[in-house]
Amino acid sequence: MANKILLCISPPQVVAAHWRGNGIVRCETFANDDSGLESFAQFLKTTGNALAYIAADTVEEDYRFDTLPHATGSDRTSLLDRKVRQYYRSTRFVSALPRGRGGDKRRDDRYLFSALTNPGLIDPWITAIAQHGSPVAGVYLVSMLTAALLPKLGISTPRVLIAAPHSSGLRLTFYKDGEFYSSRLTRPVPQDPKDAAQMLLTELSNTRMYLSTLNLDSIDDSLSVAFLDRNNSLADIAAQISAGGHGLDCTTIDRATLTRQLSVEPPHLDAALETIYLHSMAATPPAANLAPATVTAGHRLLQRKHALYMASAAVGAAGLIWTGYNLWRVHDANQDTADATRRTAAAQAQYKEITRTFPAAPTSSDNLIKAVEIYNQVVKSVRSPQPFMQIVSRAMDASPEIFLQEISW
Repeated sequence: MANKILLCISPPQVVAAHWRGNGIVRCETFANDDSGLESFAQFLKTTGNALAYIAADTVEEDYRFDTLPHATGSDRTSLLDRKVRQYYRSTRFVSALPRGRGGDKRRDDRYLFSALTNPGLIDPWITAIAQHGSPVAGVYLVSMLTAALLPKLGISTPRVLIAAPHSSGLRLTFYKDGEFYSSRLTRPVPQDPKDAAQMLLTELSNTRMYLSTLNLDSIDDSLSVAFLDRNNSLADIAAQISAGGHGLDCTTIDRATLTRQLSVEPPHLDAALETIYLHSMAATPPAANLAPATVTAGHRLLQRKHALYMASAAVGAAGLIWTGYNLWRVHDANQDTADATRRTAAAQAQYKEITRTFPAAPTSSDNLIKAVEIYNQVVKSVRSPQPFMQIVSRAMDASPEIFLQEISW
């Protein structure tokens, strides 16, 4: 679907974009309060019946890694439901993302369980979307959207920490061998460069200590840190942290790289860094969808309608093809009939031409027919001399000195 509503919801503000065709055509920010909801309702009036995708950026999120016995079908569903209820009882926005099989003999299934623990952050915005009549396709955590950015930004480091200064705070997301392992949202980055440098160093060090407790990183090894720098204001700070001997190898991805590699328009990037996640979410929604069935019911109904339309179109196309085939067969049969008619006419004309050269018959055809009929009657009524000749022949066989000179009938 080429018409989409994209939201990134955080406690202080909501970044909303309207995606049409292959890109964002409009981007606005709203305060996360009643006045912002009223303005957002006006924004929705310009989007039509678009499909909505929602990303949440908040500290009220949770991630857990666990293994379950390998199962399929309903058994697998039951195991996952039981584990989700065990971990998260106060929220319906949960996800269980498969991460392959274990390396031991049991080959258990590995999962990443994630949840938005404060549904109240996004519920009013989902209600506004539902009142507008737009279906919700999915709800995602911003940390799950970062993975799609790594290959586009050329980040292939085995262990990398993505540092992204959002409006809600500094988002620090750790990836190992391209897989998500940890994410945390800290306080916002100060405007003053000196304060910003101190704050960033503190938060990076704290994050590194946390990763060390999870056995995901060693303090003795250098850790790569990539800053998403939409304002080109973090290069000096990154260089200062790298040179400080803290075991942090910091680089910045500047504004030009973000706009070029992620296909984000500069005005949209000026609105908020979160627009890079909106662009990624519209192009390739992640597999970790937190939205329950009650939220995505409209989307599933829309999918069934599209499937029904596609099936109807397929049946119609098959009917047209069959009709065309039958018309071709009829046309082919008519061509054969016309060819046979022409051949018959040509044969009759050739026969008439040949019969013109025949000599004149001695009598009419009716007389010839009658003569043949009389001949057949005569043949049937005349007695044959054959029986008599057989008797004479047997008698003469006994007297070879006798010769037959004449016989009359």
